[in-house]
Amino acid sequence: MEGVFRFDSRLYRTVEKLVNLVKLNFLWILFSLPVVTVGAANCALHETADRLASGVEGYIGSTFWEAFRKNLKRAVLQTLPMLAAGMAICADFFFWKQMTGTFAEVMKGLVMALGAVYLFLSVYFYPLLDRMDTGFWVTLRNAGLLAFKYLPRTLYMVLWIGIVWIAGKIWAAGLLLTLLLGGSGLAFFHSMVLRKIFVKEGICEE
Repeated sequence: MEGVFRFDSRLYRTVEKLVNLVKLNFLWILFSLPVVTVGAANCALHETADRLASGVEGYIGSTFWEAFRKNLKRAVLQTLPMLAAGMAICADFFFWKQMTGTFAEVMKGLVMALGAVYLFLSVYFYPLLDRMDTGFWVTLRNAGLLAFKYLPRTLYMVLWIGIVWIAGKIWAAGLLLTLLLGGSGLAFFHSMVLRKIFVKEGICEE
């Protein structure tokens, strides 16, 4: 039993990582509250989660803050179009949801398809924004190219977003876990997939 609680034991490292993910999730929510800083918070979330997944040691707070500060100005400017597009898609969905008839059903399907594409792009957009110093349209284009070039992996990452969202809606324990680990947990698992893609594409080193 003594070996289980050693600082270098697998159990200790697992618990430490979970605690760090809870801290990261709290920081992400806190820094996203002004809304206009969501982009910088997302960049910091992905960079910090990637360091955790890669086993790079460091303080969560300082790592997150440095990444947030580094990306703040550029991320705010590039996130505004993404936020506007996301709000427009949500508004359209709720509008057509209240309508009835064949045309309304077609429009709901179209809006849902646009929402899926938006989600595909978002999975890559913020990690790319953190890693590459490019303008909005170049970042968006690269996100689209990667999303469809690696479509099975994209679907895998989006599937986990859906699982977390559904678990939070239908299960009390799932809601608690979502509040504690939702964003950081997804970023952690996504980083394992994204790092392989970025290494293959020459965006980052092994």
